[in-house]
Amino acid sequence: MPGDTDVVINLLRTETTKGIEEKDCFDKLTSVFFQASYYVLLVARKKGIRRVVYASSNHVTDAYEKNGYSLLGREITVEDVPKSKGLYGVLKFASEQLGSLFAEEGSVSVINLRIASVPPREKRVLNNDRLKRTLLKDEDAVHLVRAAIETDKSFGTYYGVSDRPNKPWSMLNAYEDLGFQAKR
Repeated sequence: MPGDTDVVINLLRTETTKGIEEKDCFDKLTSVFFQASYYVLLVARKKGIRRVVYASSNHVTDAYEKNGYSLLGREITVEDVPKSKGLYGVLKFASEQLGSLFAEEGSVSVINLRIASVPPREKRVLNNDRLKRTLLKDEDAVHLVRAAIETDKSFGTYYGVSDRPNKPWSMLNAYEDLGFQAKR
């Protein structure tokens, strides 16, 4: 990382297809999400980088959502106990917790963004029932990341979803803490 780096945006991700993966996939996912996230935080601390914005995932709490609807009878919040249907969400949450440790130590500010659905442009067909509720539009993603970079908060976790009717996740704390307001 260049010496004058002020913020690192950790967008690491990989595809998974099952809740419980084979050992080789487990090793790969652990390397990509947990180990690499730890290394990014270590480097940020060593180089005096003030903030890491971590692209987490709504899969941290995907056991509370089905087909884009919250199963809780209300929007899912970051206060809800993480409950994932798969290794992907478990490792994303573990990496969020690494950020919490570094932020608590005071060495690096960490903002976790639990990103919603961001399909490739060619798959952005809003006749997909789930996407109607879970989409994070490109412009909202940019505004959310910018808000995460510019906040004075030293640590926080926020969902990232556009303002869709019946969206499953609450954006209230992103509005209150970051001043972020998604568009429809």
